[in-house]
Amino acid sequence: GGSSESPNAINNNHGPSWRMVVEMTTPIKAWGVYPGGQSGNPASLNYNAFIQNWATGNHYELTLYQNAEQAMKSTNRKVILK
Repeated sequence: GGSSESPNAINNNHGPSWRMVVEMTTPIKAWGVYPGGQSGNPASLNYNAFIQNWATGNHYELTLYQNAEQAMKSTNRKVILK
């Protein structure tokens, strides 16, 4: 519902893509889902990967790091802060 300016407005021509639910506790917990794959490219083999979950309202728990050091301990990627 709501108007076309509402954050979750849906009509025949457009609607939200990224969906995120945040529990404002300590620590913060969050869940989200983004259809269309990471790239958003319709030609990608992964484009349809999360569309069914998005359409049915199923979300994935998101990992939220408090700082770059915490992220580095949990991943095998480099975090570069500018």
